[in-house]
Amino acid sequence: MAGRRCIDRASHAVTRLRPNQRSTRAETRFGVLSGVQKGRVIQWRGVPYAAPPIGPGRFRPPAPLAPWGGVRDASKFALAAPQSVSRLQGLIGGQPGGWSENCLYLNVFAPADAAGPLPVMVWIHGGAFIGGSGSARWYDGGRFAADGAVVVVTLNYRLGAFGFAQLEAVAGAGFESAGNCGLLDQLAALSWVRDNIAAFGGDPDQVTVFGESAGAMSIGTMLAMPAAEGLFHRAILQSGAASSYRMLDDADRVTARLLQAFGGSVGELLVAPAEKILAAQAVVTEGSDAGSYLAFRPVVDGRDLPEAPDVALGAGRSWALRAAIPVLVGTNRDEMTLFSQFDPGLAELSDARLERRTTAIVGAERWAALAPGYGEADAAQRWNAFTTDLIFRVPAIRLAESVAAAGGPVWMYRFDWRSPMAGGKLGATHALDIPFVWNLVDVPGVGLFTGTAPGRHELARAIHGAWLGFATDGQPAVADLPAWPPYRSPERATMIFDTRSRVVDDPNGAARRLWAGA
Repeated sequence: MAGRRCIDRASHAVTRLRPNQRSTRAETRFGVLSGVQKGRVIQWRGVPYAAPPIGPGRFRPPAPLAPWGGVRDASKFALAAPQSVSRLQGLIGGQPGGWSENCLYLNVFAPADAAGPLPVMVWIHGGAFIGGSGSARWYDGGRFAADGAVVVVTLNYRLGAFGFAQLEAVAGAGFESAGNCGLLDQLAALSWVRDNIAAFGGDPDQVTVFGESAGAMSIGTMLAMPAAEGLFHRAILQSGAASSYRMLDDADRVTARLLQAFGGSVGELLVAPAEKILAAQAVVTEGSDAGSYLAFRPVVDGRDLPEAPDVALGAGRSWALRAAIPVLVGTNRDEMTLFSQFDPGLAELSDARLERRTTAIVGAERWAALAPGYGEADAAQRWNAFTTDLIFRVPAIRLAESVAAAGGPVWMYRFDWRSPMAGGKLGATHALDIPFVWNLVDVPGVGLFTGTAPGRHELARAIHGAWLGFATDGQPAVADLPAWPPYRSPERATMIFDTRSRVVDDPNGAARRLWAGA
C-alpha cells in the first residue's frame, strides 16, 4: 500500500509516511512543534503551556501563552521548577539539567503508528509540593504510549513558595491566588491538553489524570475545585487524597515564617534571586515541628479553592461527584518507612516518646482511641503504621467512601509488594509503586529501590495494564488480575497488589473503624 503524504505548512516539505504513521511535527494553536521519534513512540519535549512565570509573573496565576512563528524544536526536556537538592528525588530519577523559574512546560508521548483519537493520560508528579519534575526518568511516557495506544502527557508546575505561598495578606491586590499558583499551573496544563491534544492524536474528551503523593493530593483537591470541571474525565490517585491543604489563617502563618527566614520585606521577596527564596523555604520546610510537614500545599482561600476539598466531597458538594468521575485510589502498605530513614530519633523511640509524638498530632484522647489498632509492635513500627494511616491510608479510604456514597464509580487498591532493599526494612514503602505503574522496573537506578526479586516484571505488567484499562474503559480490569469489584460499603473490596495479587474486603478493618470513630 502506498504511503500517504504529510505536507509541512511551514516549509512545504513533503514527508512520506507509512499508513497510520504519525508525523513528528504537530500543529498546535500556538504554533508548530517538531518532536523526535524513539522506537514506536514520538516525543514532544519541553512544550510550553503558559507564559514564563518570571519577573512580574512571579507568585501570580499562569498567564496565556504567546504564539510563535516557524517550527519550534521540541526534542529536549525543559528545566524543572525551582527546588533544593533532595535525597528522595534522587531516588526516583532526579531533575534532569537543573531548574529554572521559566518552568511551565509539558511533554507529550504518542504512538507513532496508532490511529486516533486516543485516550489521554496526564501525569502530575509528586515531591511533597517542593520537588520533582515531569521529565524524571521514572516517568517515561513511552512505555504507556507503546503498550496501550494512549497519548501520555507529563508536566512541570511551580513548587514550594513559588507555587503555594499565600501572599494576599502581605502583598495585596494582584496576589490573591499566590497560594494556589501550583494548582492553577496544573489547570493551565490541562486546559492546554483540552485545546491542543488532538494535534497529537489524543481525544480531549477522554482524559485521565493520574499522580502520586503530592500529585495525587493535587488531583484530590481538583476533584472539588470548580475551575477543574470538564478538564478531565477519570482520576487515579496513588498515595494521596483530598486532605492535604492549609486553611487561610494557617497559610498566613507559614508565610510569616517564610518572610522571617527570608530576612526582608515582601517587596524584596517579589524580586529576590530564586536561590535566596529557596534558602528561606528550606528553613520553613526542614523544621522539626508539625507545621513544617508539607508547609507549602494548596490553600483553601475561599476563591480558587472555595471549600476544603475533603469536606466538599464528604458533603456531596463537588463537580466530580455530580459528573460521576470514575476514581481509582490507593496507598502503599508501609508508606512512611521511606521517610523514617531520615528520622534520627526513630531507632531510640520508646513507648513514652511515641505517645508524646502522637498526642502532639492528634491529642491524648484521640490517640488513646486509636492506639489499640496498632497492636503490640515496637514503637517505631507503630509510629510508621500510625503516620501511614494519618497521612495516606485513611484519607484515601475517606475519599473512596465519599465517591461511593454519591453513587460514583470507585475502585481501591493497596500495594503490598515488599522491597528487598535495606534488609527488607522498607517494606512496601512510599513511591515503590511508581516503576510498577509505569512498567519500568528495569530502568537504570530503579533496582536500587526494587532490587531484582523474581515476580516484579509480572506484577508490573498487571498494574500497568490495570491503569491502561482504567484510562481506556473507565475500569481497572485486566486479565492478569483477579476480578476487581468497585469499592462500596459494607464490603469495601480492595485489590492487594503483591506477588500473588488478590481482592480483600476491608483490609485492616479494625484500625479503619477506630479512625472512623475517633
